[in-house]
Amino acid sequence: MHQILKIFNLIKYTSEGESMEQQILLGLFIGILCLIFMIMKTKIHTFLALIIATILVGLIGGVEYSKIIESITKGFGGTLGSIGIIIGFGVMMGQLFEVSGAAKKMALTFLKKSVALKKISSGIRSSNLRLIRYIPAFA
Repeated sequence: MHQILKIFNLIKYTSEGESMEQQILLGLFIGILCLIFMIMKTKIHTFLALIIATILVGLIGGVEYSKIIESITKGFGGTLGSIGIIIGFGVMMGQLFEVSGAAKKMALTFLKKSVALKKISSGIRSSNLRLIRYIPAFA
């Protein structure tokens, strides 16, 4: 906790007395350190850690909130800007489904409910269900 207070005091002094370029560089340095920490120590998903670090760099650098979001969206590109973040969060949800076992449960449910599977004999059905664990649904 003491180290966090030192960092915020450093940010305070930088924003009062130093130039804007130095404040942005300080924000970039702290953002990179936080990004590395979030990925390596807290095991946060890399996409989410990158978004958080980007917002942190903007806030420490003295950029307005609306400009930070606009900059992130422009960084993803014109066409994929608005949908890229949604795709990133979708990938995270898919990974959560895989880790929690929900993906396997959903696949089993879909197979059990399908009409085609009901017509197959029980011996073939059980061997097909054993093969599900080898199908990478959310890789």
